[in-house]
Amino acid sequence: MGWLYNFAVWINVANFVIVMIAAAKYGPDVTITVQTTLLNKAWLTNPAPVTTFFSVPTAEFQQNVPDPSTAVLQGVNNMVYSYS
Repeated sequence: MGWLYNFAVWINVANFVIVMIAAAKYGPDVTITVQTTLLNKAWLTNPAPVTTFFSVPTAEFQQNVPDPSTAVLQGVNNMVYSYS
């Protein structure tokens, strides 16, 4: 069992390295996100640069904008998921 567990750990490490290299080389692909959400359709031909926010994102970067509290909850979810 020890060999199997050790192999699983190294496969995960290799997977992380492959994903990091692919993300650095190819960048984000906004095609699916723009087609399935309410984001600006012009981003398909001219994608916006990657933007980070310290506070609530502007309405342009919201997937659903019923009220500002939705953006706050989305930010909290992102923090929780990125920490885990």
